[in-house]
Amino acid sequence: MFRFVSFALVALSICVEAIEIHGHRGCRGMRPENTLAAFEAATEAGVDVLELDLHVTSDGVIVIHHDDAIDGKLIKDLPLSAIKKVDCGSQFNPEFPMQVLAPAQIPTLQELFDLVRDKKVRLNLEIKHNPTRPNATISPKELAHTIVKFVQSQGYSNRIYYSSFSPELLKEIRALDSKARIIFIFGKESLNFAKAFSPQNPIKLIVNIANSFQAEALAPEHVLLDQAAVTVLKKAGLKVIPWTVNEKERAHALVKMGVDGLISDYPQTILH
Repeated sequence: MFRFVSFALVALSICVEAIEIHGHRGCRGMRPENTLAAFEAATEAGVDVLELDLHVTSDGVIVIHHDDAIDGKLIKDLPLSAIKKVDCGSQFNPEFPMQVLAPAQIPTLQELFDLVRDKKVRLNLEIKHNPTRPNATISPKELAHTIVKFVQSQGYSNRIYYSSFSPELLKEIRALDSKARIIFIFGKESLNFAKAFSPQNPIKLIVNIANSFQAEALAPEHVLLDQAAVTVLKKAGLKVIPWTVNEKERAHALVKMGVDGLISDYPQTILH
């Protein structure tokens, strides 16, 4: 489902473009991130895709949470019963003062699947594995197997993007599912890493990495993009879906460059 989105700037009418809108961690500008309330708010706003973060607990349950640790304890070492005792919906976040707070548990992927099963929305599953902290999660192979097999068992494969900063993990995803829709995420750190190996053309190296596991799209940090970069990525046959775009003026500029989607904390603002 692609949504035709009109971006309005002050006293200026902008042409309508077909852009895929991803609600970042649900709708974290308005609700606490990665909560069922945030995902409900994003679907009500009309997003095409819910973006969320995944970890696997010590008892093999897939949970939706950004950080790899809770109160100093790694999620991979905690059972679901311990994680469910955490209130992730009541703490004020000064970065998002408009959030509506309410007590909430860290949800499982199963709970999200149940929530959206009858809704016309896809899911962007960002699987958390940091190559610089490999022991903070279970191995890429275990992560890939646990998550892909669960998605398949639930009949959700055709509604899923698998995304990660970790090439190793994404290669494991591809080995398990030849039809998987894969997004390779990169930011300033990834680009600097690429520059160390390919100082003349780091973007080409990133494209080559993405091609090694047949990625469908790249998700760059939006500040890294200009027209030249978008043109290179599109010519390589990759969709471009930047993160995290919260200002309408920047959204409009990226649309003019030819991006295929936008990941936003405020999808309701980008959409309307």
